[in-house]
Amino acid sequence: MNANIMTQSWNQFDDEYAKSYLHDGDFSLLRVLGNEIFARSEGKVPKILDVGCGNGRFYKELCTFKREFTYYGIDISKPLIDAANHSYSSNENFNVKLVSDALDDASLDCTYDFSVSIHVAEICSSIEKLFHVLSRTSEQSAVIWYEYPRWKFTELEIREYVNHYNASNEIKTPYLRNRYSIEYHDFLLKKNHLNVIMTHDVSPKDRLEIYRRRDEK
Repeated sequence: MNANIMTQSWNQFDDEYAKSYLHDGDFSLLRVLGNEIFARSEGKVPKILDVGCGNGRFYKELCTFKREFTYYGIDISKPLIDAANHSYSSNENFNVKLVSDALDDASLDCTYDFSVSIHVAEICSSIEKLFHVLSRTSEQSAVIWYEYPRWKFTELEIREYVNHYNASNEIKTPYLRNRYSIEYHDFLLKKNHLNVIMTHDVSPKDRLEIYRRRDEK
């Protein structure tokens, strides 16, 4: 049921509004993540997977580094994928795909240098699947949290995002949002054999976490 609600919610975007969605936000954590990816690529051209890529705002940030990379994005929102293709499809290093559930996509291979999930963990259909995908597809991965897990209990709430504007008011769409407990966060890392190797905060809520997959024993 959660997957259906998520898909319906994130396919309600006005096509024009989807092109600018989140492009006027705080890009500081994206900048830090881009720096970390290129610093950890050891002279290679990194192959980057963006789970929940939306309209390609992380790709836009990566391009500012003037470095070579190959980008693969997947998302469940057709308006956002269409917006990404509208902006960047002519670039040779840009590849995005619309999927029914990004976390069940059988085409994901294990040859990415870095897998990332940006402001998706709290709103995806299954965070357990998300961490499994991050661990399976690359040795190094990262999550940027809206609200990193620091709660005693895990909670689910209904929120609204601004979908688009018409002449008289904002059009809003409901969606589901999770708050995760510290205990559950640690369980996910342990289950998926991930160690936190770096954190970076820009506010009491937003946090970048970078993980490295350890050997399974």
